[in-house]
Order: sequence, then C-alpha cells, then structure tokens
Amino acid sequence: MSRIVKRFLGAVIMEEKSVTLGRLCEQNKANLGGADLGGADLEGADLGGANLRGANLMVADLRGANLRVADLGGADLEGADLGGADLGGADLGGADLRVADLRGANLRGANLRVADLRGADLRGANLMVADLMVADLRGANLRGADLGGADLGGAKFQISNLLHSVRWRDLTDKLTLELMRRDAIICGVEKIEAWVSGEDCPFSVNIERDFYFQEKKQLWKKGKPKLNDMELWLALCECNKIKL
Repeated sequence: MSRIVKRFLGAVIMEEKSVTLGRLCEQNKANLGGADLGGADLEGADLGGANLRGANLMVADLRGANLRVADLGGADLEGADLGGADLGGADLGGADLRVADLRGANLRGANLRVADLRGADLRGANLMVADLMVADLRGANLRGADLGGADLGGAKFQISNLLHSVRWRDLTDKLTLELMRRDAIICGVEKIEAWVSGEDCPFSVNIERDFYFQEKKQLWKKGKPKLNDMELWLALCECNKIKL
C-alpha cells in the first residue's frame, strides 16, 4: 500500500494498492501541495508541472527526476538528493535546500528567490538565467556551475567562492588572458609556456586550477595580472550578464 499524507496534519491525501509511491505521485502530481514525502524514493519520477508547494521532501531521493516548471515554493528539500534532476523553470521560491545534492541539476530559469542554499552541492549545475535574488548561497559548492544571466541581487555569498568556482563563458580575449596569467601563478609560468608549445596541460594532473574558463593558447603573453579581485569579479559578471 502506497500512501501520501498531509504534512503536519497526517490526513491521507491519497492511497492505492500495488502502486509504488513514485507512480502514485506521478498520477496525482496536481494534488501534492503540502504533502509529507520526507525520505521518499522518487528517483526518476515524472513530476513535471507538479504542485509540491510547501511539501516536505527532506532527504528524499529525487535523482534524475523531471521537475520542470514544478511548483516547489516553500518546500522543505533539506538534504534531498536532486542530482541530475531537471528543475528548469521550476518555482523554488523560499524553498529550504540546505545541504541538498544538486550536482549536475538543470535549474535554468528557475525561481530561487529567497531560497536557502547554504551548504548545497551545486557542482556542475546549470543556473543560467535563474532568479537567485536574496538567496543564501553561503557555503554552497558551485564548482563548475554555470550562472550566465543569473540574477544575484541581494543574494548572500562570498565573492571569492563564486569567483574561483563557477564556469566563466564567452570571455573577451582580455579577460581570458587575465585568467591565464592568474593560472600561471598557480602552476608556474614555465608550465604554461610548455603547454602553449604543445606539452600536456599542467592542470590535467594533481594541480587544481583557480578558475573555470576556456583558455586560448594563441593569446598567451607573459605578464602579471592587471585586475584586483573585485575588478575581475565585476568584469566577469558583466561579461556573463550576471546581475548583482
């Protein structure tokens, strides 16, 4: 017997024999507002457009789930596993996503206003044109995440964390060279010049690079970086159309 109950109240929303909980949710996705689905196994579930507003999804398994344009406003997703989930255009306004696993998740165009993302794992996530106004990103892992066109107005985060973690795309030649020169500080100018001459990339083994961007060998010219961290941050955000 699969059963879905109301959060806090315990009243049964729906139940059915011989059906998995994931399937039951799929069949009734318009009526899941306020549901208690804490710890539920919803891996790969098709919940596109579902009403999950205010639902309890703490530590739920939502890996690879389809949650496109789903309403998750105010939902509790603390510790949930959303690795590889599709949350494109979803409403996560005010949602609790503390320490949630969002590795490789698609959050393009999602509403994350006032969402609590403290300690969330967003490595490789697509956050392009996402609304992150007033969201709390402190302690979140954004390594390799794409924030192109996102709105960070009023959001809480450490500039150094985002500067050295997110993926920077479509950079001007001037900014590309600036980042390459900063990379040279990490691995040594001689290794960058050897790479330009045809040897292996110095960051392919045991050296963690300081920035995520597409380097261009033909631009390399020995020299010191010209921008301080704040100037660089603002220039990169402007280039990637990130609103601050």
